[in-house]
Amino acid sequence: MVAAWQGGAHSQTGATTLLITLMLMMSVTIVTLAVAHTLVVEQRMTDNQNWHTRLFLEAEAGLTRGLAFLNQADQTPWWQQMGDGDITVEAAGSGSVDGDVRTDVILKHLSEWDGYLRLQATARRNDGSDMAVRISQFVRPLSVL
Repeated sequence: MVAAWQGGAHSQTGATTLLITLMLMMSVTIVTLAVAHTLVVEQRMTDNQNWHTRLFLEAEAGLTRGLAFLNQADQTPWWQQMGDGDITVEAAGSGSVDGDVRTDVILKHLSEWDGYLRLQATARRNDGSDMAVRISQFVRPLSVL
């Protein structure tokens, strides 16, 4: 005797398997997209951190150029020769090896900072972004520290 399956509940056995497979594929796709998004965000964070480190080093180099400018100046306090008012001098212009970073170095002497100069270096990207690093240091020229 041969038993034959006819009609009934067993005629669509592949539909459940197809539905489960589609659900698993959708879950894998969602997880893959989430991982890809996370990797893109981490790449941006790493790029910004690299730029910040580079700008910080450029600003420190600017401070070094400003200190060299002070060391090359005369041995007399030049800001006192110019009067008691506030004085701002651009110590070193902008410059970078590859031209995508601008570094400005400024020496300031304000009348309330008796005997001290403020040396400030600002490094910023030239691509129009707002990313910049500013370092400042107070210096007392012709003093022994």
